Amino acid sequence: MTNEDVTTFHNDRARTGAEVGVARRGSHKNVRKYYGRWAKRYEVHPPGHPPTLPSGVASQPWYPSAVRGAPLFLSQWRIEESSRHGHIVDLVIVATSDGSVYAYDHSAAKSGPPPLLWHRSLGPARIHYTRPAGYPAPGGRTTNIPLPVGITSTPVIDRACRRLFVVAQQEDAHRRPSYWIYALEIDTGRVLQHAQLVDPGAPHRPQFDPFSLDQRGGLNLVGGWVYVVFSDIYGYDIELPEHAARGWIVGCKANDLSDQRYASVTRTVHGGGMWAAGGVSADARNRLYAATGTGLALPAKYWHDLVLKKKHPGDLGDYFMSVVQAEYNGTDLHIIGWYQPNNHGGTGHDIKTIQENDNDLGSCSVVVLNEIYGRNLVLTSGKDGDAYLLDADKALGHYGGHVDRVKVFDGEAVSAPAYWQTTDGDHVVFLAGKTLAALKIARPPKPVKIKPTALGHWITGFYKGQFHSKVRFKTTWAGSPVVAANPPYDDDALVWVAEPLHDTPGPTDSGVLYAVRALTGEIVFDSRVRAADSVGPLPHFPSLTAAGSFVFVGTNNGYACYEHRWVTKKTKVVKVKRTA
Repeated sequence: MTNEDVTTFHNDRARTGAEVGVARRGSHKNVRKYYGRWAKRYEVHPPGHPPTLPSGVASQPWYPSAVRGAPLFLSQWRIEESSRHGHIVDLVIVATSDGSVYAYDHSAAKSGPPPLLWHRSLGPARIHYTRPAGYPAPGGRTTNIPLPVGITSTPVIDRACRRLFVVAQQEDAHRRPSYWIYALEIDTGRVLQHAQLVDPGAPHRPQFDPFSLDQRGGLNLVGGWVYVVFSDIYGYDIELPEHAARGWIVGCKANDLSDQRYASVTRTVHGGGMWAAGGVSADARNRLYAATGTGLALPAKYWHDLVLKKKHPGDLGDYFMSVVQAEYNGTDLHIIGWYQPNNHGGTGHDIKTIQENDNDLGSCSVVVLNEIYGRNLVLTSGKDGDAYLLDADKALGHYGGHVDRVKVFDGEAVSAPAYWQTTDGDHVVFLAGKTLAALKIARPPKPVKIKPTALGHWITGFYKGQFHSKVRFKTTWAGSPVVAANPPYDDDALVWVAEPLHDTPGPTDSGVLYAVRALTGEIVFDSRVRAADSVGPLPHFPSLTAAGSFVFVGTNNGYACYEHRWVTKKTKVVKVKRTA
């Protein structure tokens, strides 16, 4: 794989969000003579395939060509199939809300949009949502994803086997929903195999029910298995006996998609959905990590009985408002570790308080950090503004067993953080509230047995009083940031992030794309400054990809490409008048 490839959400299976891109100073061998600026190169609007709208939804937003997952990029791809055999191209692959996948020849985009290499429609996207009886959803809405709801997550590419995996939600002629996973040939888009996600349940495992499930987390390819996560649909986040909504991790064998494994994150209650954009992250030992959301319709007796038994939800197999660690052991997919907050550190909110305040841990994906003196750590945050540092080798610590927990954000942390290293150490940038905030992971001065308390906090603000960028978002719908750097200029990396600017963007309501200098928070690119750079209408939580001199952004109409252009500095000659 070339160093500019982006084959999965946030670049790698650890979900670091560290991608290869042009730093602010650039990577040109003569940076004194050359400088650069960013500008939009082109935008692509796939045609979309809107079906006849069902009664009662004609006035709702309708975006069949919306790209809700991150565009994927393959550099110097050699085509082996089709009439273009032997051609070497740069590919951009996007999936749309109407259940279609498109591949474009980015390298052929000389002026205007690039040519389409292939298009594959995977089937009718879901558009029918029956409103639960008595549920006061605003305006009768039962999903807060604008219709149609086909592909809403980032696919994953297996470059070595020349295939792409994607999950689509579909419905049949009787309006019954289902989820399907596909393997497509990268050269042509030909369907190599596909399978419906079906599981009738088993002892200690409920039935997988697609009726009330969303699928937003990016797919991950780990150890020959494709992993997919699920959450409850907005309108069904109540307890429905006939359609129980739970959080699920599902594994499908890459070479046989019908070979599937299912792990529910709740056992005695409902809920625990995983809806953040990153899906599951994975470490070098193929252990999986995800953060979960609210438990649904928990009665007072549930908490009362836990107190009497001196137990916590995780002791019962209920991993809502948690971070979970899962593993495929060769036979089944199991939850092998979990973390739930107690009242120590950070805000001091325990899991019961977090549950009552709807302060999801599941609002933010988990990032796997590089090893720190033999310790394998993961990091996440949540809606309460706390950052949680957990030990992967100690089953995440169970109840209150964090390595460190610090309140560092004002407002909710959502989407997925981005992690990168500089000469100064380990840094993570979060979308927090209505701005970007960065923190630093402290490293012990030497590899000895030092307890976190002896160090103070492992988690610190990027600067004294913590780092905040100059970006100020207007909504709570900005997407997951990525960090783009080009060695040896990692200390001058750029953070890229996009925001729709409107809760429900109209066809002409443009969002905004920012590039922010990672070390200072200085804004170095704003797509609103020049009309020619307008990014167009953006979906909620827009995803983007940085690859070399290009940045790709998913929009409500398709995707847009931005390019870093080198410009020769012109030296102005000033004539000095001689005096006698």
